[in-house]
Amino acid sequence: MKHRLNLFLILICIALLTGCTFLSNNSIETTSKNEETTIEDKSSTSTLKPIISTTYEEESVTTETPPTTKESETKPSTTKMSLERDFSDVVELNHDPKKDNPTSVNFVSINDTHGQFNFVDGYQMGMNEVDSLIRYLENQNGQTSIKMCCGDLFQGSYVSRKTYGECMIDALNAMNFDIMVLGNHEFDWGLDKIQTYWDGDKENGEANFPILCANLIDKETGTKPDWVKSYAIINYGDIKVGVIGAIGENEESDIDEDMIGTYEFDTLLPYVKQYTVELREYWECDVVVLAVHDYSTTYQSYASYKSEYRLDAIFFGHTHQSVDGTYTRKVDGYEIPYIQSYTKNGNIGTLSIDLDSNNAPISGTTNHYNRSYYQYYVNDKTSPVDNVISKYQYLIDDGNTVIEVVNVDDYNSKDEVADLALRALMATYECDLGFVNSGGVRATISESNVTVSDIFEIYPFDNKVVILYMKGDSLLNYVNRNTGLYFNKSFDKTTVDKNKIYKVVTIDFLAKKNDWAITFYTQNKEYTLLDDIMR
Repeated sequence: MKHRLNLFLILICIALLTGCTFLSNNSIETTSKNEETTIEDKSSTSTLKPIISTTYEEESVTTETPPTTKESETKPSTTKMSLERDFSDVVELNHDPKKDNPTSVNFVSINDTHGQFNFVDGYQMGMNEVDSLIRYLENQNGQTSIKMCCGDLFQGSYVSRKTYGECMIDALNAMNFDIMVLGNHEFDWGLDKIQTYWDGDKENGEANFPILCANLIDKETGTKPDWVKSYAIINYGDIKVGVIGAIGENEESDIDEDMIGTYEFDTLLPYVKQYTVELREYWECDVVVLAVHDYSTTYQSYASYKSEYRLDAIFFGHTHQSVDGTYTRKVDGYEIPYIQSYTKNGNIGTLSIDLDSNNAPISGTTNHYNRSYYQYYVNDKTSPVDNVISKYQYLIDDGNTVIEVVNVDDYNSKDEVADLALRALMATYECDLGFVNSGGVRATISESNVTVSDIFEIYPFDNKVVILYMKGDSLLNYVNRNTGLYFNKSFDKTTVDKNKIYKVVTIDFLAKKNDWAITFYTQNKEYTLLDDIMR
């Protein structure tokens, strides 16, 4: 009963706090007006090369396994791909490396930042600390780095949620970021919310960098939104770098179907093949890399394709892992470096490609810099991001409001935090049981003083409450069929009466997703969607 009353207080406080007025849409005027990077949209410049038509053969995947004797499995496909382009989905950037005749291309990559705007605890550094570390590394190297965000920039914190990510755009602008890749959580508020940062209207906030996603397609039109680009050409001094941006083709299932709408993530490989050819043969790029909001062993096969499809590095995101390594390129033995850098500013990744005298890549180096490195350089008080932090300080203060005091030991795992919320929901709506997907619970309670920001860290998504009825036998079938769910801890499936009708509370993400098929198991395949948010 004590916990139940505590949650009532939390829910009431959150309801009051989330009802406050949002920020105005006036973007910040920073003193660092992107001095390092300038953007030239190739769709609107008179220097654009003529439309070309390129035809080349589609090649089948080659692996390291011994070849079979079946001709159909060893003979490359003869499918022809025709390319006629006006390059409206391409952007060209100028980045000054601040070094004459550099012999390497340096990159900095962050991913899955999830709105980590300001300092929170021992490893979740604010964007000003990230900026200070990047600038320290650049000073050590004697040249600047191409800065990339590999998706999921916005959703996940109180300040970012209240500003619909504008605080994160302001921070990356101040840090002179070059590129952002679209992630699945960029759809959390509807893509129209994010589009405003690339609509040319500075009154509602505007990104000084392009957003890339080669395989994003509107199913109704068969085209990409004109504000999303497929790839970028970066003039890094005299070195020309091509960056293809993309998203994992299976990530549609991670998005609320109402938010993804008519968009889909097309099969990625044909785009990579097409654009590597364009970047090398048409744009004459020295270096071509892939930045993709995804990570799996599938990408190792990209090292097996013939020369014109070759990649020189891969930047990953999405799985919240700190990984790096190399894939051996079959055509020439070059070791393709790859990297992914955890989540929420837990670390940043650097990747450097050394070049020969003809600007051809010869080797790559990767490194992660975690919170121990941050701690050495956080005393740098000259970061232009400090001005951005100050602009939103009032929201940071709001988020630090303590709304409840709890015993931390009771809620140091995600299933325990989920149980706390589910018991409150069951009491509120007089339900027999409740469950949520494990991916909807993103943090634990690490301190006894629970703040508004803590609640948004734990439940960052705007999941609405759903009430439905399930017969006992259908409930058991659903429970046995689905893993990755958190139930209220008092639920024991061995005590379920197969003939009883159970009243269940859950969230709309599960009710609407075909992957979970929850409506198949409900009475009359119906559910009641409420306006209340589970937070």
